[in-house]
Amino acid sequence: MHDGSAGTQPCRVVLVGERTADPVHGVVLASTDGGGTFHESASMPNVLHFRGLLEAGPNEAWLAGDTVDGRGILFRSVDGMQTWRQVVIPYPASELDAVAIIDGSIVVSGEDGIDGTLLTTPDKGMTWKQQALVTSSGAPARLAAIASNGAVVAVGGTDGNRPVILLSSDHANSFHRVTGLGFNGAVMALALVSSGIYAGGYEQLGSEARQGIISRSTDGGVHWQRLATPPSATVSSITSVGPSEIVAATISGGFDAILVSRDAGQAWQNSTLPGSGLIPVLERLFVGEARSKSVYAIGGASGLFRTGTW
Repeated sequence: MHDGSAGTQPCRVVLVGERTADPVHGVVLASTDGGGTFHESASMPNVLHFRGLLEAGPNEAWLAGDTVDGRGILFRSVDGMQTWRQVVIPYPASELDAVAIIDGSIVVSGEDGIDGTLLTTPDKGMTWKQQALVTSSGAPARLAAIASNGAVVAVGGTDGNRPVILLSSDHANSFHRVTGLGFNGAVMALALVSSGIYAGGYEQLGSEARQGIISRSTDGGVHWQRLATPPSATVSSITSVGPSEIVAATISGGFDAILVSRDAGQAWQNSTLPGSGLIPVLERLFVGEARSKSVYAIGGASGLFRTGTW
């Protein structure tokens, strides 16, 4: 499983990814008991992977992925994820990875071969605009993260050596490249909350060595403060439960962990995951419906963890 959501209906959890049994194909799994049991709510043989899920309202959802023949594909549901309709995108893409919403406009990130692609639609997919990806080196930008809050949307990734953050403060009409992150590597996770922009990923220390990193900007991306250097190789996901409550997932050779901060990233604690031994790679964090504020973590083919309530 690669992404999930638990935000609009009590006790409902939805996971998206692919069924690994031959033939591999994209699936949507749904739970009505908070993740205790799941059933397959959608299976699409022409889809290889589902990579990104967005619940855009009580009944509206968007689903991004790629097909068995190497094309990006996007679906929209208007009946609470009971049925899905493909949305045609008039731009080439080899895969679509993540979806965000900003004041009704939909933002989709993905890849077109070795290049990243960033697409926006203000009218539910009737018309599309392809955003320019500005890099400092002229190298292709690979996108790995997307987050939105209010009128602001941020997209993160790498251009090969340097981290990339593209920021929009005009409802996704235009984007500019954020500078001053102060390290070489990649941005793999983003969260936008009232206490700042949080960026997680890795710092490249050499040809092989990597170190997980979390930074925060409180002035719209102009200046950045390194908040933590987790004992990991990569920070794969960041989410927030409140203005000061930040949760991050880290990857480190199979022994992955959840980091929790209750003071806007000034101090971090490891949150113990159930079980022992190797933990599946933690790919994504998402917050449960508002009353419980549970944080869910997805890892690997079968790992779903709930980190508790706040």
